[in-house]
Amino acid sequence: MLSQSRTLWPSAWQNISPKGDEEVIRMSKDALLHYILCENASKENGEYSPGYIYLIKPIYILDPSVISRWFIRDEASEAALKIREDYVRGHISLTVPDCILFHLADLLQKHGGLTGTDIAAALKTMYDMHIIMPLRAQSACRAVEMAMADDLEMSKTVYLAEAELSGARLLTNDKKIASRYYAAIHISNYQ
Repeated sequence: MLSQSRTLWPSAWQNISPKGDEEVIRMSKDALLHYILCENASKENGEYSPGYIYLIKPIYILDPSVISRWFIRDEASEAALKIREDYVRGHISLTVPDCILFHLADLLQKHGGLTGTDIAAALKTMYDMHIIMPLRAQSACRAVEMAMADDLEMSKTVYLAEAELSGARLLTNDKKIASRYYAAIHISNYQ
């Protein structure tokens, strides 16, 4: 499932120039990585609506190893903060299953140095960003299958299963997960 937003003149376009009956769109390399242009992607009354360009934003699922780096500074924080910044700027869509609240709270508590108020504020951030979705039964069942087959913790496979079933990509700081599964991308490889 992809998130679509209808935009006529996105700021990512550097130059739009007419060329015959069509327009040539020059985008920065960075913008091209963030968008897929789909002309006439919408049907209205069985007909494609002319004259619009639809931008489809990439959708990523985050696991706690990424989100925790928003609150705990280490070598992975810069990449994690870039992901958050790209979301805030509207370049990407993010989503997380609701079970992340418990996994994130555990990670932040184990880290030490954070108060209960700090952890609660971190969890509230997930709600404020509107990225939490209910964990689907299909994803939970698939997570169990993956954990049993690959000898992994279910607290890790649940995010991978959600990415796999939704057609999204998982952004993780777990090198083992990122190297074993196509649906996973290590945050150091996020662009």
